[in-house]
Amino acid sequence: MGRATHALGVDVRARAARRVAIVIVATVALLACASDPPVRCRFEDSHTIGASPLGASHVALVHRTSGLVAFWSAREGLYARALDAEGAATAEARRLGPECDGGIAATSVDDELVIACSRRARDDKAQDGSVALIALDDRLAVRRVRSIARVGRDSLGVDLARRSDGTWSVIWHDGSIGAWAVRRARVSLEDATLAPDREDGDEGTDALVEAQELSSGVLAASPFPRVHVRASDAGDEALFVFEESWLDGGFARGRVLVARERGGLPIAVEELEANDARAQLVHDGRSWVLVFRDLRRPSPRASLYARRLGDDLRPVEPARRVTRADTDGSPRALTCGEHLVAVVPRTWDTDVLVGLDLLDARLRKPVPEQQVYEWSARFPFADAVCVDDAVLTLVASRPSVGGGGAALHTIGMRCSADDPP
Repeated sequence: MGRATHALGVDVRARAARRVAIVIVATVALLACASDPPVRCRFEDSHTIGASPLGASHVALVHRTSGLVAFWSAREGLYARALDAEGAATAEARRLGPECDGGIAATSVDDELVIACSRRARDDKAQDGSVALIALDDRLAVRRVRSIARVGRDSLGVDLARRSDGTWSVIWHDGSIGAWAVRRARVSLEDATLAPDREDGDEGTDALVEAQELSSGVLAASPFPRVHVRASDAGDEALFVFEESWLDGGFARGRVLVARERGGLPIAVEELEANDARAQLVHDGRSWVLVFRDLRRPSPRASLYARRLGDDLRPVEPARRVTRADTDGSPRALTCGEHLVAVVPRTWDTDVLVGLDLLDARLRKPVPEQQVYEWSARFPFADAVCVDDAVLTLVASRPSVGGGGAALHTIGMRCSADDPP
């Protein structure tokens, strides 16, 4: 059973003997269980949408009514670019402000487009770190900026989710020497305005919001927490996912926790054999699924796992391994059509590619991993959205060893039990 691989801008017919064959567009018939129809996937056209001399360190892709918006943060600053539904650029890239080196997250609800930006403290520049929300208008110009909190120089990760009343639940990692914490706040943008002399996307002068620490204060809180909102009879509720870690006999250990906005202490939902889980929740219409990284024996490399949770957010099934997940980039999970899709930057020998893994109701793969790849690939960061039952992926490369520049690409993939159109 083979895997389909899409090469970006490279006309290569085959790898060396140790590698599988690749073609520019791959459509592969793949087997499933005898009782299920076979699933077929094919890649669509790829598009180069941006470049960065040193490469982007954080990326995000958002779907709105008028199309898509790609965001990336690099040394040169924070950028946004409008795309069509196929991932092709429809306007020039727009610089929104300084680099968000502590991470970005973006979402669009009812075409209200908001970015969460974390900027680390810089001791060499006597610069405080900060977390802020940046609201954009239809032309991707900065409309409002709302400062939320100060953060330290080791901070890494921020996330946001819109509430039914128009406010935003925000979670972020705050890291300083000897103190790593995860905090959350509920934020309104109604009182945030853009001062005429404020640089686009730069930190505002608003009063900082009241924040709550979710981590214990005893163990180290790991980077990249996530927030999700679920509806209930009592109104919507935010669910916060984060990790705490410690040293055990010289080895890092951790656990993934979920904190509910309404009531009780955080629930430990997964014990880890390592740390740096980059965990998130995704609902596939059946239940919540926890997706996380871990380094579990006998594998010598970190892998991605998926595990179903009950309505009480406690595990109801064993975790299933999905694929290798051993790069700097965070895996992403989303629903698209009848499947969960995991978007996973990972290594392949000395290369770094992006794997796309479909998961069915049993969290098994009905089709082998599909891969976004180019010769000597270096794709450590990726994000994706679902557009008309197709997965549209944004990948960011690092500069090549030979000195080539770094670029950002989009590529669509459509899978179906029938022949994809």
